[in-house]
Amino acid sequence: MTIFEPEIEGTSVVAIGGFNPAIFHPSWFAANNLIRQEEADEATVEHVTPAISTFEVGLFRVQVIPERLSFETEDPSGISPLKDLCIATFSILEHTPIRAFGLNSNRHFKMHSVDDWHKIGHYFTPKATWEKLLDEPGMERVTIQGKKAGSAAQKVSIRVEPSSRCENGVFVNINQHYVLSDDSKLAEGGTSEEFTNTLSADWDAFIEFRSKVAQTVFDDALSERGN
Repeated sequence: MTIFEPEIEGTSVVAIGGFNPAIFHPSWFAANNLIRQEEADEATVEHVTPAISTFEVGLFRVQVIPERLSFETEDPSGISPLKDLCIATFSILEHTPIRAFGLNSNRHFKMHSVDDWHKIGHYFTPKATWEKLLDEPGMERVTIQGKKAGSAAQKVSIRVEPSSRCENGVFVNINQHYVLSDDSKLAEGGTSEEFTNTLSADWDAFIEFRSKVAQTVFDDALSERGN
């Protein structure tokens, strides 16, 4: 069994709710001991206004608009700190209403050969039907969704497509989607605790699952069954 490691990867937490972008500034994170003051001083701030906040600090990129928040890292060493930052932030902002959130993994894998790259597409989208309709048909994107045992997520989506960032590469995206509160309850607030508890409980299993996804996708597609 070949162990597949990504050439490029990103991990993010995206929350839907009601946020105040103006408070999300590196100096606020430093003042609350969520990051070091040196990191705040060296942050790259693009926007911090009542309508949008976007900046990079340390290992993280933060984007906030009133209805959506995203914390992201593209550094593997930032994966565990990303979880800790999210939990610590909303332990302080405990009355922030959050009605849904997603855990996201974006990974680009370089195949060992062009033939292996083609095997992925042939395995997931057999060409017999499409060759009757098109010349040189190729897989553009495959998405499958379902539920995952042991997870509180209402839905898990897995997407496989050619990589736009890696030659002879395959992009694998995973989204675990959680619904915490419907719109009628959002105004009551108080859902940030459910967010932090759920994130804490599911994080390690999500990180383990993304490795299982990649291994299963490539082992199956590149085995004799995928030839």
